[in-house]
Parts: sequence; structure tokens; C-alpha cells
Amino acid sequence: MFNCLKSKKLLLLSILVFIVAFLFRVYYISQKAGLHMDEMLTVFISRGTVVEKLLSLHFDENIYTGKEIKKNFFSNHKNSLFVDLSNLRKDNYNDDAHPSLYYSMFRIFTNGVDLTQENIIKYGCGLNLIFFTFSFFIMRKLLIRLFGDNKLVPIGLLVAFLNTGTVSMTLFVRPYEMQMLALIMISYAFVIFLEKNNSIKDYIFLIFSLVFTILSAYFLVVYIGILGIFLIIRYIKDKKYKPLIWLLVCFFVSFLISITIYSGYFSFLKGDRFANVTDSNNSMLVELLKSFIYFLGNIVRYLYYLWVLLVIFIGSFFIKKDLKNSKEVVSLFYMCMLWTLLIAIYAPFNILRYIAPAFPVLALGIVMLMNKMPEKQKNIFCCFVALIYVICLVFPYKMEALDTKIGYKNDKFLKGGASIENLFLDIKCEAFENPNYPVIIKSDFWGYPLFIISKLNDNQKYMFVVDSKEVKHLPFDSDYYVFYDRSLKFSYNVQKDFKNKLLPSGRCYSFNTLRMSR
Repeated sequence: MFNCLKSKKLLLLSILVFIVAFLFRVYYISQKAGLHMDEMLTVFISRGTVVEKLLSLHFDENIYTGKEIKKNFFSNHKNSLFVDLSNLRKDNYNDDAHPSLYYSMFRIFTNGVDLTQENIIKYGCGLNLIFFTFSFFIMRKLLIRLFGDNKLVPIGLLVAFLNTGTVSMTLFVRPYEMQMLALIMISYAFVIFLEKNNSIKDYIFLIFSLVFTILSAYFLVVYIGILGIFLIIRYIKDKKYKPLIWLLVCFFVSFLISITIYSGYFSFLKGDRFANVTDSNNSMLVELLKSFIYFLGNIVRYLYYLWVLLVIFIGSFFIKKDLKNSKEVVSLFYMCMLWTLLIAIYAPFNILRYIAPAFPVLALGIVMLMNKMPEKQKNIFCCFVALIYVICLVFPYKMEALDTKIGYKNDKFLKGGASIENLFLDIKCEAFENPNYPVIIKSDFWGYPLFIISKLNDNQKYMFVVDSKEVKHLPFDSDYYVFYDRSLKFSYNVQKDFKNKLLPSGRCYSFNTLRMSR
């Protein structure tokens, strides 16, 4: 009777953590002001829109209103749902960075929706909330399996889902929230198969988890490999040859199902991302050092904040040697850490999104520490940890406009605290508040205009320019704005190219903005 009441109390605590984590996500979704270039790519890839056509809009005399441009990209989609899903299955509309599962799910979820910026955020983040919900309750089952049904379960869920890293992924309309779910699912399946006896239901869950993980991200196949090698060695060591055969059959069947669902799965081998991963021109030692520093910076800003590290340091003095963690949880934690470090080394960019899917499993580290504490100290540290994570979400150190590299040359490294990403608050700028003034958008890369296309004013006039020399004359009678790509270092040429008086500049996403006086 007592155990039943205790179990219900712990379940209620877990549900409370879920509600708090869910509401924090809903709040920050409501604060999201703009869309990243890659979030716009989610929309375009799911519908087969050719994004390069932005560069075809640069004509001397043709001026487009914001309404015309947005209609061209968002409202003129003529393919049916079936046609888009068929093309995504075939070649992912030539996108080789990710498998097609996420884009297919996004396409289904947004079918029939007028994809304005507000709806992209609403439906994209709404889909992420569904992934988050499944992640939360599967993570709860994983924690119970590893530590038993006790107070470590709700505190483990709190650390896993109330850190700014996982919240930031819910705000990002890309596959990373789904990848988080996949990583938790395959980790749970791994723990199940470390047990002595497995049922048919376990094998079915393993196959489903493998297929979902394989189709969620190419990098997650590496995680499957790490877990699989460990299981194979463990089975051979324990002389469990029959279960080993069934395990290998599950891997093979899962792979066949995956390439059947997405026939273009191996397209990534021809892509630039794969070439960058296999490029060995750089010094491995230097790259390892840089990647490790970036990894530490991301961990400190988004998962184990400095205050949390201080609590861990103090808590280490209360550890009792006779209290041990299970081999399963230790193995899982270190294998996930190994995978995260490998991704930090080989990912195309040293930024949060590539390692954030591992954060819930990496959060096991603090639960492992508390598991080795006496009951009284455990209660105190649970309260401190919970308080830190809630405070950091209520009062983050910084709400970033973009996810940025964190390195040893960056003064923010280890200096800051918890940060929320993917809100893109710097979308608000003077140019959009003055629709009577036209705007020239100058960029030689098709991607950067995607940062602002969803925020274009319906009645404002826009002109796309790749090369300033193409502009023979400007059909503007009024002042106008110039948006230029910051990477072009274009500012010193603005006055020379447009021969007008410069007024104070501003910034908007990946653009600098200048107001030009006639």
C-alpha cells in the first residue's frame, strides 16, 4: 500500500515536471520573432521549392512587393501531398544533409496550411512539442529502468528537459527535436537488451527504434554502431549466441525497412557534408582541441551551467563509495558522451544543434552523482539543482539571435550562463517599420535572403541584387534601404556603388542595413 502511494506521488511529480517543461516551451515559442535560414529550408524542401530562384529575382527594372515575393514562395505550391511524399522518399528533393523522415512528417503536419511565418512557427514548433512529449515519457521509463521508481526519476527528467539546450531545440523548426526522441528511444532499447531475457515485444520495439533512428539523422547511425558493438561484445562474453543472432537479424531487418521507406538514403555519400566529414587536410590535433573546447562551451551554456558544476563539485564530497550505479547506466552515459564528442569533431559546424539531441541522456551524469549520495544530502541537492534549472529558464543569461560558435578566443566562453537560442529577436529593424521606403537586398548566396523573406512587408518594394555593377539606375524617388550580407564586407562599397548619402546603419539577422538618402 505504501509503495503504491509512493509510486503515485512520484508519477504526479513527473507530470508536474512535464507541465512546467511544456509551459516553458510554449512561452518561448510565443516569443519567437523570426525564422532561421534552415527553418525556411524545412518548408521549401518539404514542398520541393527551388530556393535558388531567389537569385533570379535580380533585375534592373523589376521591383517586387513583399506580398508578391511571399506568394511566389509560399502560396504557389501546386503539388499534392502524395506527390511531395513520393519525391521526398525518392531523393529528398536533392537535400543530402538529412534523411527524409522529418520533412515528410512536416509536410503531412502542415498539409493545407497557409505557411506564413506565424504558421510555420505554430505548426513547426507544435510538431516539436509532440516529439518532446514522447521523449519525456520514454525518458521516464528509461530512468525507472536504470534507477528504480524513486525521487531520482523526476529530478532526472527536470535536468533532461528544463535545460536551455533542449528548450532551444523545441524552438527550432528542424529535425533535431525528432533526433532527440530517436536517441532516447534507441538508448531505452539498448538498456532493455542488456537484460537477460527479451520478449517478442522487445524485439519489435528494437526494430521500430532502429528504423526511426536511422531515418532521423545520419550521425545517429554512429550512435547505433557504438551501442551495437557494445551489445555484441557483451553477448559474446556471456555466450548468449542465440540472442546475438536475433539481435543481428533485427539490425539487418531495420536497415532493409529504412532504405525501403527512403530509397534515396545513400544520397549523402555524394553530398558536400560527407566530403567535409571525410576531409583530412586539417591538423587532427588542432581540430580535436578546437572541437573539445566548443563542446565544453556548449555544455556549460546549455546543459551543465557553472552553478550546476559548482553543485556537482560540492556534491562529490558527499559520495559514498559503497553506493554504486548499475553497469547499464554507466555504460550508456559514457557511450553517449563518446558519440557527442565524435559529433563535436566531425559535425560541419561547432554549434548547439548537433549535440543537443544527446542532452537528455547526458543529463544522467548528475543523476548518477545523486544516486551515490546519502538520503539527506540527496534531498538537499535535488532541491538546489531543481531551483537552478528553473531560475535559468526564467532568467536566462542571454536570449541569442543565432546559435554561435563558442571558442577559446570568444570572451563568452565559460563566462556566460544559460542561454536560449533560436528566438531570432533581431528581426525587428528600422527598414521593416518604414514600408514607404523600398529595399535593395544584396547577397551572392541564396540562403541569406531566407532569413528575412517571411518578414517582408506586403506593401513594401524590394529589389534583389547579386552584383552592384548590374544596377544601371535605381527607379526610386525616395530614400531607400540597402541590406547587405555581413560576410561580403560590402559596407565600404555602398556609397561608391549607389552614390548616395549614408545614414546610420543597423543590423538584421545575417544582414547589415543602411539607409540611403537620395
